[in-house]
This record gives sequence, structure tokens and C-alpha cells, in this order.
Amino acid sequence: MKVITKDIPIYFGYLRIVITKDFKDAVKRLKLNGIDLDIDDYGAFVHRGKRNDDSPLYTVVVQPDIEPDLVAHEAVHLVNAVFLRVNAQLDRHNDEPQAYLTGWFVREVYKAIKSKN
Repeated sequence: MKVITKDIPIYFGYLRIVITKDFKDAVKRLKLNGIDLDIDDYGAFVHRGKRNDDSPLYTVVVQPDIEPDLVAHEAVHLVNAVFLRVNAQLDRHNDEPQAYLTGWFVREVYKAIKSKN
């Protein structure tokens, strides 16, 4: 299991990227509370929590061989979680904030996966 934590720009909080083949072990070792789904059926998932200092922590758990479409899928969940926390509205007439953050999440997960090899 590889774990990388990054500061989220502009919106604050932290992104924790977990690369593993064993999701159940990751949930147990990282103490991801509230996971009540059968994660064996998933290729990735997002968990919202807090660090010990009470700052927001968004965890994305992925397999080492994750496909790009699934990274983008999880990035949408991450963006929505951040926007909900900061009370930002998705705006179809000005979607730059959403596009920027989506791109940042995808890039960071991609870099983490590439550094795994």
C-alpha cells in the first residue's frame, strides 16, 4: 500500500491518495469510518474525513492499474465533496473552478500511480 498526501490548492484541506490492491486492508489500516459498502466490487472509492487537527481530509483509494476513466469518475466525487464543504455552487456558465479542481485531482492521482512503478 502506498499513501501520498497533498495540500489541496485554493480550497484548503488535504488529498490522500492510497494505491493498493487490498481495499479492505486499506480501510482497516487507515481507519476509514463509515465504509458500509462491499468495496470488493469497486475499482476505486472516495472517503471524506478529517485529520487529527480537524482539517478536511479527502481520501481516494485506487488500484495500481486503474483506468483513466475511473480516475476522472473519482475526481468528480472529490470535487463535489470539496464544493459541498466550502458551499461553492457548480456553475454551468462559469465552470473554470470545477474544471481546474477536477484537473488537479486527476493529475495528482495520475502522478501518484506513475510514481508507484
